Amino acid sequence: DGALRGAAQAAFGIVLDELVAMGVERLIVDARGMTYIGSSGLGSLVRGADELQKRGGRLDLIGVTQTPRVVIEMLGLTSYFGLY
Repeated sequence: DGALRGAAQAAFGIVLDELVAMGVERLIVDARGMTYIGSSGLGSLVRGADELQKRGGRLDLIGVTQTPRVVIEMLGLTSYFGLY
């Protein structure tokens, strides 16, 4: 349904953690289909971005739709990842 919450967030978080553990330094997440992001989804993104930044890497979100963009910007999370 385009929401990053519940089971979708759990699966996303696992994949994100695995990629970070594999040593990936840059991740670009296609967020065009994301219509909602819950606190657990935000937590996964921030945790992943933080780990990447510790290694000089970066996490960026592309195609972020209006509702998630507003939430991310209001919470001041753009320092963790770029929004495109």
